[in-house]
Amino acid sequence: MMGYGGYGSMGFGLGFLGPIINIVFLLVIIWVVASVFNNNKHCGSDDDPRIAKLERETEHTRDTLEKILKKLE
Repeated sequence: MMGYGGYGSMGFGLGFLGPIINIVFLLVIIWVVASVFNNNKHCGSDDDPRIAKLERETEHTRDTLEKILKKLE
């Protein structure tokens, strides 16, 4: 009787299913937290200054290549 008091406290007193349910809840919580952080990382990608800089550099390179091609013709 002494060790029985804490036996049913984990996992809602469902016996051997309790630890399995706890593991499933833990996995769901980890998945939710990971998806929230993943969504936050991608939300600001439109205003990312690195992308804007790369677009400017690409446009500049394209213009330079067009000028070089015109000179070669």
